[in-house]
Amino acid sequence: MNLGCNQHNSPTVSQNEIQDESQNIERLSVLTTFTKDEYLSDLNQLINVLNENHPQLYEYITKDELSDLVEEKKSFINDDFKIGEFTWLCRSLVSEIGCGHTVVPTLGMNYFLPDSLLFPLKVNYLDNKLYVLNPLANKELISIGDEIISINGTSVKKIKEEMYKHISSDANNKSLKMEYVNDGFMEYAAFHFKFANKYEIEFIKDSKIKTVVLNQLNSYVEEENIQEKCKNNLCLEIDKDLAIITIRSFYYYRENFSTFKTFIDSSFNEIKTHQIENLIIDLRDNGGGDPYCGSYLLQHIADQPYQYYKTGTYSYDDLQKNIAPHQNRFFGKPIILINGRCFSTTGHVCALIRENNFGIFVGKETGATFRCNSTARPFVLTNTGVNPYIATRTFEAAVSRLPKDKGIIPDYEPKSSISDLLNDKDVDVEFSINLVRNKR
Repeated sequence: MNLGCNQHNSPTVSQNEIQDESQNIERLSVLTTFTKDEYLSDLNQLINVLNENHPQLYEYITKDELSDLVEEKKSFINDDFKIGEFTWLCRSLVSEIGCGHTVVPTLGMNYFLPDSLLFPLKVNYLDNKLYVLNPLANKELISIGDEIISINGTSVKKIKEEMYKHISSDANNKSLKMEYVNDGFMEYAAFHFKFANKYEIEFIKDSKIKTVVLNQLNSYVEEENIQEKCKNNLCLEIDKDLAIITIRSFYYYRENFSTFKTFIDSSFNEIKTHQIENLIIDLRDNGGGDPYCGSYLLQHIADQPYQYYKTGTYSYDDLQKNIAPHQNRFFGKPIILINGRCFSTTGHVCALIRENNFGIFVGKETGATFRCNSTARPFVLTNTGVNPYIATRTFEAAVSRLPKDKGIIPDYEPKSSISDLLNDKDVDVEFSINLVRNKR
């Protein structure tokens, strides 16, 4: 697990990991149906659970707006409704709350999606354009790098906008939604198109628009990212006058905190020993974890005392006081790499860096703000077995000048092309190296 901004002894879970917990349980197909009354009863139960447990349910939507939305969703339900459709509907309802820790997983404890119903291409959005990364079973029909313009008669821009409505994010942050769409498009497309057995796409080939019906997948296994240099979440690279610290997770709770502390101590000792003047800290894809990890990193780049959590935050009394910079800190202003997968605790860390001017940001807007609702609890809806996770407490970084409805906006946002993507060119790192070495 790699996501959390909650109590030191009570970690939470990410949207993807919620689904991973139930892989070995015998489940029903997403095409299974229940009665309309069973669906309506479970939807009412979901709303009751939200009202009874969520600490800021009406932060981004009014009570009347949520009530009207519930009635609208109920009008879509009938006795032919599939459990997968009901799940997708629940997701669209929960996403309006604006809380990334309050989630209805697409694949639950007791149902699954057959591989044959997945969208049968690996794809990636760059802005509103959708490109093929891997044609999988459709190599004879379409090529890597081809641009898709529509699927089953719907423009890819419209599909992305609709998928956004089914993804929970803090303050309805679109940067996180974009990352999730790119990661999960094959699965989300199945839900969006109501488990279609056929995908017909329009795409651009040799400057011409072509149409093709894609082959279904017999089976699919997600490939490991072999390009990821940092395999163990915590890495240090030193090249002459530059150090790059990669932190893919703060998930080092309790006895595992010593692993994180040892890495930070060792890294900054190396930086000091080699008299490194330029530092890049890569926090991209860091879904969060233990705030003590976040604070320990901050101590090593802070040039003044700071307070981690807002006074009055539940628990963590020691993080609600002034925290002094570490004696072995970096004397300089590091570049911080960020993207939409920076979530939860990582949002707090980045907010404090911004508030106190501890670093320079390069990349994309973080998926988290300075505040998150966490300590998510699982619930099971009685009839369908759908298992929402509901946040129960609020954790807020000690900042005063940042907007509540935005992530941390980078100072520099290098743009990637499809060529960069296909050639695994890391434009954020290349830009940052040029930035520090040209002293701009």
